[in-house]
Amino acid sequence: MRRIWNSIQFRRTAVAAAVAAMGCPGAQAVTDTWTGTTGYWDGTTWSPNTSGPATGDDVVINVGGTNTVTYRTGTLTINSLSVSGSNSFGVTGGILAVTNAYSNAANTALSGGSLRLNGTSTMSALTMSGGTLSGAGTVTVGSLSFGSGYMGENGQGGGTTTVTGAATFDGTQAQYIYYGRTLNLNGGATWSAGTGSISIYSGGQGTSTVNIASGTTFTDAGTTSAGQTRYFGNHSDGVVNNAGTYVRSGLGTTQTNGAFNNTGAVQVNAGTFDVAGGGTSSGNFTVASGATLGFAGGTYSLTGGTLTNN
Repeated sequence: MRRIWNSIQFRRTAVAAAVAAMGCPGAQAVTDTWTGTTGYWDGTTWSPNTSGPATGDDVVINVGGTNTVTYRTGTLTINSLSVSGSNSFGVTGGILAVTNAYSNAANTALSGGSLRLNGTSTMSALTMSGGTLSGAGTVTVGSLSFGSGYMGENGQGGGTTTVTGAATFDGTQAQYIYYGRTLNLNGGATWSAGTGSISIYSGGQGTSTVNIASGTTFTDAGTTSAGQTRYFGNHSDGVVNNAGTYVRSGLGTTQTNGAFNNTGAVQVNAGTFDVAGGGTSSGNFTVASGATLGFAGGTYSLTGGTLTNN
């Protein structure tokens, strides 16, 4: 009797293993489609899986009208996410990782949590008031409104964000380009007045870099009073590459702490621009009457271009 029972048990185990090897249809990745209006990801307005997307699924948000779907809790890795029409997508908490493509024809808003994009992604607009955009992928953004938050996350790969249109940085708050992230400003940028800093920190994970593209202007509006200092870099291991025109205006001091490399033009129209982390320049520096260009630290190499005091 024991031999017969052992034989039955062996056959059951073998059958179960064979079924697992072929894959169980109920566990296969599917395409989950949002069927609601404005609401939360963890709700039940999904089809065919009413409990919401599962690991490895493809996700589609494409309903009529202007709606916002918000991811707010939990940790999930999906294969892809497509947001179409006038629908926006937000992350306020939790961790959502996308292995392949993420696309959004409207706005993507981060105020908390982490959105990890590891494939090739596109967004019409990105608004950050907190949270983290990370992942090893490339993200192309039409416009950027950067209030606060992080680009880059410890251990998640550097990744690249390229802004093709206008970018704005809130000078009253802090923005962080961290852990090997590259931010390409290809459509011009404005940094409003305030004492908030743009921190660029590599942390031994590649080189965190901000690139100001040729033919564009980065406008630094300075601080709100003459005695204040804000930082463009704030760490010695970050890099700013200026191939465009960097315009420093307003009050107070802007100080760089990592390398500031200039192949374009720097115009110090008011206040102080202090290059304190070294770098190189083959471009031009122009300093208006009453303004100050400083070199407070590091080694700065002038390999060409001009330095003009007006």
